[in-house]
Amino acid sequence: MVHPDPKVVAAAMKRVVPLVKQFPKELQLKETGISEAARGGATIIHRTKSSEEIGDAIVFGGDVVIDGSFGIGCVCIVLGDLEVRDALTATDQQTFLVVGGSLRARGLICRGELRVAGAVETEVAFVETSSVLAATTIAADLVIRESDHSEVTGKVTGKKLVLNYPDPKALQRLESVLHPKAFGTVDGDDDLFDFTNLEAAIRRGKPWRATRPRSRK
Repeated sequence: MVHPDPKVVAAAMKRVVPLVKQFPKELQLKETGISEAARGGATIIHRTKSSEEIGDAIVFGGDVVIDGSFGIGCVCIVLGDLEVRDALTATDQQTFLVVGGSLRARGLICRGELRVAGAVETEVAFVETSSVLAATTIAADLVIRESDHSEVTGKVTGKKLVLNYPDPKALQRLESVLHPKAFGTVDGDDDLFDFTNLEAAIRRGKPWRATRPRSRK
């Protein structure tokens, strides 16, 4: 394992710590603990008595490249850049990811909080209600917010859609830009978008865009 330069870690900590402080108080990690773990390369910070409900936190002391998809369901801190070839998925509302550099992924499924000190580059992002996607800039072909309570912070370039159930017109617009196999609704409720089809298409390297404009039947 390559141990990061302490000076590089110190510089990255200045970008990371302000983002970590935006987590709920019970999820925040001590700055010294993050720094010590980061200097070790990649480390699990084990939960304490005061944070048993959140499980372990993972700290990466430099850049991380995932040759495939990456699912996160815990507190995760990357001091450098994070690159994910396929889908980056925050699996639930207890996911809290901080990236000290930039984030690149083919697609983002945001449930919980994804906070990036630099820029985000992705083809498509879905942000669930009560979730956060924050960066300096977000360059995406398509950003889907499930509702007005899906927080997207930063300058966004690309197409933006807010579903705001039950808004059938918004769902029709979404269906028109997604590949049929990437679009789906929740069983028994045609007015709710099921993002798992979109996630599966990204994860498997399949097309997610519509090949031509479609209208909902």
